[in-house]
Amino acid sequence: MYQELFSRHVYFGAGHRLNSQRQVQVLKSILAHRDAHWDKYPDFEQKEPSVNDPTREFQTDRRRQIYAVHRDIHRGHFDAEGRWTGPFSRDAVSESREWLWHAFAFLEGDEEDVRLGNTIVAATPNTANHFNSLSAAQLMLHYADRLDERAKVHLDRLMQDGFAESVDFSLAAFGVNNFTCLRALFFLAASQFMELYEVPYVHKSIPEVYNKFRIRQFGRNILVLLENQLSRVRLSEEFNSPNYSALSIAAISEIVNWIDDDEARAAAVRIERRLWEELLGFHHPRLFVPSAPFSRAYMADTVAHGSLLTMVRTFLGIDGERRVEDLIYPPVAGQVVLPGGDVPHNQCICCWLIRPEYHVPADVLKNFREREFPYTLHASYLWSGQGYQRPDGSVVRNVEGDWRTSGGQGLATCYQDETFSIGSSSESQAAQGHSCEVAYSLVDAVPGLGAVRTASMTMAGRPSPRLDPQ
Repeated sequence: MYQELFSRHVYFGAGHRLNSQRQVQVLKSILAHRDAHWDKYPDFEQKEPSVNDPTREFQTDRRRQIYAVHRDIHRGHFDAEGRWTGPFSRDAVSESREWLWHAFAFLEGDEEDVRLGNTIVAATPNTANHFNSLSAAQLMLHYADRLDERAKVHLDRLMQDGFAESVDFSLAAFGVNNFTCLRALFFLAASQFMELYEVPYVHKSIPEVYNKFRIRQFGRNILVLLENQLSRVRLSEEFNSPNYSALSIAAISEIVNWIDDDEARAAAVRIERRLWEELLGFHHPRLFVPSAPFSRAYMADTVAHGSLLTMVRTFLGIDGERRVEDLIYPPVAGQVVLPGGDVPHNQCICCWLIRPEYHVPADVLKNFREREFPYTLHASYLWSGQGYQRPDGSVVRNVEGDWRTSGGQGLATCYQDETFSIGSSSESQAAQGHSCEVAYSLVDAVPGLGAVRTASMTMAGRPSPRLDPQ
């Protein structure tokens, strides 16, 4: 049966069907390994899946517990001026965002912790990191009553300095991905506490003025574009990503929770539902791993155990009795968080991702938990043109164009039985796309750590060119 499934449904790269004898043998050997080790964990204690629906009270209680653990671990990792003194250096531009993510936990603590949280916020390096302005807006939404004046001034500075980039990005928004969702949240949040943003032109003509009404409309416009993309295909542009789908759904849920605009909230409710339908449609309710394909994934998502989406599902009780604390605070023996071992990085990301209140539709969750096997999902997806090659041959990757791909549409397929899943995509447009993955259980029970194996395959489309350093 499985060989027939491989020959019918599995593809590689840009439409390359998995039909060579060698490729079939590789996946058959994976199944043989599963069968040979089926009884490796005879003493595993089977548990029923969690019956805790992720209600507001459930999420609030779990967040409180996790934040308390986080504060206990990291309270001594910041000095009196808010500088990081913990393990691993934090000198890279991309790491400045971590100050803000730690602050979510400290601003939820007692009076002393809140003071430290404000110190951390005010000490956040103002680097060219696009997450700084986005996270700053969220902190203002949640903790305006706990932020002191120095912290508020610094958050406003971060938002001002990141505003132009958000405008530039929003003008080319195409479909549902982590940055379109985060930019929509940024504009809608900024419109509630940023009165004006002006861009003086070099030639001193009439300045470009963004007042709170225009800022809000940028956010609304992005949501219109996102719904338009979802009206054409079943899946989001950045679909079923173990890393980035968590960011998308977190941002959309914050719009539902905090934005004082009926039109924007209604659109966000619809988008969040579509994202939960997608993510739980691919997720395996017994193995507690997502079935492929993944539009974007990293080594940490396929080699390690604590992907960003795993954190969110575990926080919500979707993955049975697992606890976030056991994933990353610290990980239990034998569990990998990141191949490089930088656990504090994932811990502060977790604080950011569990701050929203999520809204998992009851009917979607019920269908997921009561899924009957065998189960097959076929869903369409699309992507935009990417990459521009200059006349001199150099390439700018992250802009609209047709160098990497001129855009297109494909079909994602996954098959699941009680202890096995395989997923594939008909087209793979980026090196980060995992166009095929197999997951299988080594025990005939609800799996624990080490009881599930995965094998993921990806293919890059062309050799690297001479790239623009930007």
